[in-house]
Amino acid sequence: MDEFEETASSATREVLLAFYQENALQSRSYEQQRQLVTATVVVAAAVVIGLAPRAGMAGVISGLFLVVLGGHGFLACLRHYERGRLHVERVHAVRKEISRTVPVLDLYAEANEKHAKRFPFLSEKTARTNLIWLGLHLAIATLGLLTIVS
Repeated sequence: MDEFEETASSATREVLLAFYQENALQSRSYEQQRQLVTATVVVAAAVVIGLAPRAGMAGVISGLFLVVLGGHGFLACLRHYERGRLHVERVHAVRKEISRTVPVLDLYAEANEKHAKRFPFLSEKTARTNLIWLGLHLAIATLGLLTIVS
């Protein structure tokens, strides 16, 4: 390998590493935003449930607020999950490209397989955490509907 090829290869690795770091950071950012939305929705729902009257028009307004709050949380979580997954897919693509030239990264696949066997019902292929968060927001919206009809 001549000096030009070595420099180009080094530059390619640096670019790949930069892409990896940027997308990993973006993925974390979307997860933090999802956590913030969920925490805010849960606190607001708890305040409404604890303090708002449940009778008459005030109950209907409280219920509508919970429906809107739960719906907003559901859509926000879904959007943050989608954006985060985009960046995770990019991270996987970059990792795959890096592993073509740095074989040690093939250890990720081996570790993932071992983990999935050890935790078959909790691995990333079976236990989708986003479904838990989405379910929480749906529960809040459902509680709002129940408040309206009762």
